[in-house]
Amino acid sequence: MQAARSVTLLDVPFRVLGPVPLAPYRLGARLRAAGLTVRALDLKPLLVAKIGRGAYRELSENDGVGKFGEWLFSSHAYGDRVGPGDDEFLERFAADLGPLRILGEPRRWLRRIRDEVVPEFLRDACARVELAGVPAVIGFACESFQTNAALAVGRRLKRRHPRLKLVLGGTGVRDGNTTSFQLAPWIDVVAPSGTEELLVPLFKALVAG
Repeated sequence: MQAARSVTLLDVPFRVLGPVPLAPYRLGARLRAAGLTVRALDLKPLLVAKIGRGAYRELSENDGVGKFGEWLFSSHAYGDRVGPGDDEFLERFAADLGPLRILGEPRRWLRRIRDEVVPEFLRDACARVELAGVPAVIGFACESFQTNAALAVGRRLKRRHPRLKLVLGGTGVRDGNTTSFQLAPWIDVVAPSGTEELLVPLFKALVAG
């Protein structure tokens, strides 16, 4: 079911747990004032329930470990088209795996989460989005360690709903790194940090088709 003139703003892993991010809700208020129907969905608890709060906190709050959170979603976002192979990547950054030792052998755990748990999360995330009707536009607000999760969720949703428009922006998206999204053609718009004043007319235009 397509929800006409509606926008959904998604908060995906691995943004830190804690206070609700203000930016999506401020944007939501501006979009509502422009006549659009908006809802904000926090998808992070779906993954916390599957991997545990302690592991999630390490992957979201520890700068050295955060790269592994992005890696968990990379193959689901890009396939095998980017980055080194699994063994090379995990060996290169083996020294940064220390905080995950509470989970047993960290490399084995990471592979299991990527291959078994992340697909379950993506399935559940899509079901959550679809529950109240597929919106016309979805916006992903990316801060730290959220980019690959946003791309993976977006890719799955776009396959299921080809007419859906996807926007990726936030403080984690800067002018210098937008070229990486050429490998993600299912994202319709990349809005680098600093383009906030363009977002309301952008979302209105996308909703209008």
